[in-house]
Parts: sequence; structure tokens; C-alpha cells
Amino acid sequence: MAGGAVIVVGALAGVSLVGAGDQSSSAIAERASRLAAVNGDEQVGYDDGVVSTPCFSFTQPDIGTPWMLVAGTRGCAVALMPRGGDMLTEFHVRGRTGSGTVEDVLNDAVVRARDAGEPVERAEVVVIAGRDVGVMFQTTRDGLRVATYLVPIPAVASRDGAPVAVVDIGALISPWHDDVVTRIIGSLPGAREAPDVGGGS
Repeated sequence: MAGGAVIVVGALAGVSLVGAGDQSSSAIAERASRLAAVNGDEQVGYDDGVVSTPCFSFTQPDIGTPWMLVAGTRGCAVALMPRGGDMLTEFHVRGRTGSGTVEDVLNDAVVRARDAGEPVERAEVVVIAGRDVGVMFQTTRDGLRVATYLVPIPAVASRDGAPVAVVDIGALISPWHDDVVTRIIGSLPGAREAPDVGGGS
């Protein structure tokens, strides 16, 4: 992350599960079943750089060029990119059901990725914009390095009785992508000290 914004507070050594201890794989898998993507058909709101979904809102960072929502953005799953951008500059910001500590949520994400046959290179708990965030690093089949950021938020919505208490941000790994993600995280609900995110348009 740019500017020394990230402080590592825990890591999955060799991608062993944080805090797994003596827990059985079935116990971890049971928790993992609760970390689920939230879909929906509700329209995503956009006003003066603020993106609003039924589950959370965030401010688009000011990067000197307008942002655009990707076609198909609905419910609690947002895809956005700078105008004129492509999949290499695309960010995914999605609500997920889930509960427990940041370590629990990260463990769950690692289990689900492995179950889907997606290798996880590294996973760790870091501090970004003043809050604990789980980060999972992977390489796609096309050789692109991507990161998934798991951010607990105060739940204001639920799906099938489960609170939507996690935001999942997916992006490529680069100093520019890291800076944008840091500022999105700083504008999510529950941020202790949000950085200047500007009023991206």
C-alpha cells in the first residue's frame, strides 16, 4: 500500500489458517458456508461520487478522471472503473454475509477459495485506513496478481436472515490499485479515521 498505510498484524504462514488452532476442517467449513456473496436486483444509487447499495455505501476516490459503474451492477454488488478503462482497472465492491472476527472471515474466504480450486498464495490481517482488514492474494489463470480485501462493517441489511456484515473488494495488485482500495476502505461505514477520498465523479 502506498504511503505506509498498511500494518501487518497477522499472517497465514504458508497459508495455514489464521487462528485455526485445533479446529477440525468440518468446523471451519461450517463457518465458511456463512461467508456468501449477496446478490440482488435493487438499483445502485450514485450521487456526487457516493455509491449507495442496500448493504453499504462508499465514496469513489478522486483520481482526476470520472468513474463509471459497469453494466450489470445491481443490488449489493458493485463493479466500477475509470471512464475509458477496462478489466485491468476494474474494481469489485461486494456485500457478503458473514460473522465473527476478521480472522474468522479471512479463514472462511481461504477455505472457500481452496474448495473452488483457486490457490491462495498468502493471506494476512492488516490495518488499512485505521481498521482491521483481511487480505487474500492470488494469481489468476491468466497470470494476473489479484487481492481480495475483506472489511467488516456494521450490518444494515440481511439476506435470508444472515447479516450482511462484510464488504469484499477485489482488484489487481499495484501501487495505484492499492491506493484506490485504501481510500474506498476509508470511506466504508464504520471507518475510524477516513482519509481524504475527494468527490470522484
